[in-house]
Amino acid sequence: MEFKTYRYIDVSTGFLPQSDHDLLLMHNAPQHLATHDEFYGAFFYTLLDIDAGTIETFTQEARDFGLSDRFIEIIVEASRQGMQMVRFDCDGDMIEGLELITNDEMDS
Repeated sequence: MEFKTYRYIDVSTGFLPQSDHDLLLMHNAPQHLATHDEFYGAFFYTLLDIDAGTIETFTQEARDFGLSDRFIEIIVEASRQGMQMVRFDCDGDMIEGLELITNDEMDS
């Protein structure tokens, strides 16, 4: 038996503003694949095509849904790096070069 593997990144929800947290759990969020655990754990597909038109369409859909520019930035960069999914989780990994959102930023 041989299993097929897929590349994904594990990202802490600490990199996202608080306003994104409930939206991550909504099944109709752009690129949403699945929710795991009951709190702040979700998988999202990356973009299959990273041309300007696809990125623009995704960006508009995500903004219209209420998702932050940081969420968009992570999905687009993961797509550019050949990842197939992004897992956002409260216990997710720290990402070098990306700053955590502080409590002050979350409240504003």
